[in-house]
Amino acid sequence: VDALEVFSLQEEIPFVHIGSAKLDQAKNIFQIHLSPARVNFIAGLITVLIAPDRRAGGLFSVEDPDNAQWMNAFVNGAAYLCGRCMPVYAPVISFPITSAVSESQGFQGRKNAFDQLDQNRLEVLYLTPQAVTSEMLDYLASQSIRVVGSGPPPEGYNSIWAATVTENVAPMLDQLWSEMFQSDVSGQVLEAPIAIRDINDQILSPGRQQLVEKIASDLVDGWIEPLSIP
Repeated sequence: VDALEVFSLQEEIPFVHIGSAKLDQAKNIFQIHLSPARVNFIAGLITVLIAPDRRAGGLFSVEDPDNAQWMNAFVNGAAYLCGRCMPVYAPVISFPITSAVSESQGFQGRKNAFDQLDQNRLEVLYLTPQAVTSEMLDYLASQSIRVVGSGPPPEGYNSIWAATVTENVAPMLDQLWSEMFQSDVSGQVLEAPIAIRDINDQILSPGRQQLVEKIASDLVDGWIEPLSIP
């Protein structure tokens, strides 16, 4: 950010900042705003959308200082779809359920956290990129669990991988590239759209994809707030 403050004084040099922090606006600074809250909101929505009997959960990282916010957004995404997402069959609790695991515990820690969640008979699990390892996916496959992630899956797991939720920066860069060198265009902030990739349409059907994409568009346009009001 300090470097950007220096560049902001050099108004003839256009500069693009990509990240979740929003900088003070300047004529030559163009920003592409990323939102982990929006990614986790859509991930939560997808997990309960595709989970039989709403039985979905998510594993998050203790080391992420904002993990409580991301879990909140994840649960809110599910609630946006189904309110209190209650199953028909026992055990009857409100889904999705979440847990945060320390990265230092590795596979065994994630396995133990999943096993604890799975006492409520999970069908779908959301994994952060750090948790997407072959060891973890092999274990989930052995338990017939389907997976939603925010990072791409390793090769060989298409049968259990439902979708990847991420943000699409490329079209924003294309748009800025055509504008930022024009003398009459001042710096602006663009919101990165949500992208659903690595889709297994046997799990996330085309009709469900359309629903998710519509909600994701409304989310990025500001019609939906991903985080609970403090």
